[in-house]
Amino acid sequence: DVVRFELGNIESPLEVTLHSILGQELFTEKVEANGTLTLTLNPTWQGTLFVTFKGNFGTVTKKLLVR
Repeated sequence: DVVRFELGNIESPLEVTLHSILGQELFTEKVEANGTLTLTLNPTWQGTLFVTFKGNFGTVTKKLLVR
């Protein structure tokens, strides 16, 4: 599965972290924001996941439901 996030005019760089509902870190990476961020999800990652974006703006966490 692929997930896309529209980031707008957020300043780079961003740290993106993906966690399971149990708090297990599944993915972390520093990225350069260019308006859209695309993440390819591992097929074994299912259920409720949390994506956290950290940057100059602070920290934002979004919930994903993956089937």
